[in-house]
Amino acid sequence: MPFKAVIFDLDGTLLNTLEDLANSFNYALAFHHFSQHPVSAYRYFIGDGAHTAVERALPPEARDEETVRLVLKAFTDHYAQNYKNKTLPYDGIPVLLETLKSNNIKMAVLSNKPHDFTVQCVQDYFDGYFIRVQGVESRFDKKPAPQSTLHILEQFRLPAEQALFVGDTKTDIQTAKNAGLKSAGAVWGFRGREELEQAGADFIIEKPH
Repeated sequence: MPFKAVIFDLDGTLLNTLEDLANSFNYALAFHHFSQHPVSAYRYFIGDGAHTAVERALPPEARDEETVRLVLKAFTDHYAQNYKNKTLPYDGIPVLLETLKSNNIKMAVLSNKPHDFTVQCVQDYFDGYFIRVQGVESRFDKKPAPQSTLHILEQFRLPAEQALFVGDTKTDIQTAKNAGLKSAGAVWGFRGREELEQAGADFIIEKPH
């Protein structure tokens, strides 16, 4: 059965946000007198929500809830002013989205980025392509929980077997499995082929086209 809809992850799939995220996390760590990390380390810190990324970036002895809350606030404040400094769509993504749209494929974004940031990024870079844009908010558990994916399918009025989930991390692949969708691993993103294959992606995609 051909796919009639595609649900995309955002960071590491549609947008290369790595440097801006790393810079804002490092700012927050330094502001609270913690050691910073190289940009490459954030490939593995990012993907399961900002709260989890802060926990991963902090030293183990400083991962109490109050410290995480303070560093997360510093990150959020800094990122809100600096999220577009170096962020760009991956090569080939604009053409991919235009091709899918011209073929009447329904599209959505589902991210573990905070909802407001997710909506803003999509408006800034991909306005007009997506029927539904969903980030982390209180009414849905974050990926890999399936509720937000299933809600998108309800809006599309499509069964799971007619939708494809595209993402760059094992969290995305597990999200698809939990919701009953086929998954495509984006090798160009933050994690690479090995993680996506080990997670059991149904398809592996080297480039957007």
